[in-house]
Amino acid sequence: MFILLDQEFPLNKGWALKENLKLGNKGGGKRISKKVVQYLQGYFLAGNLRAVDRYSPENMHTCLEELAAEGEIALEEIPTVKTIKGWIGRYSANFKKEASE
Repeated sequence: MFILLDQEFPLNKGWALKENLKLGNKGGGKRISKKVVQYLQGYFLAGNLRAVDRYSPENMHTCLEELAAEGEIALEEIPTVKTIKGWIGRYSANFKKEASE
C-alpha cells in the first residue's frame, strides 16, 4: 500500500488543534454594557421597593429607547426584550440568593 504525500488533503492544516475548534457559540456574542446594566438594575430595584413601580421587560426596553433618544446611551447598546427577560431571570436569582445569605 502506497500513500501519495503530494495528494491534497481535504481539511486545512491545523484543523484538529484545540485553538482552531469552533464548538457552539457559548460565551460569544454581544454583552450588555455596564451603563445599561446600571439602568436595568435601577428599574428592577424600583419594582422591589414598591410593587406599583414594577417594570416589565417591555417597559424597561421602552425606557432604554427613550434614554437613547436623549443621547444618554447609544441605540446599539439597547438589548432586545428577550435579552432583558434573560437578564431579569439571572439578576433576580442572584438577588434572592444574596438576600438569603
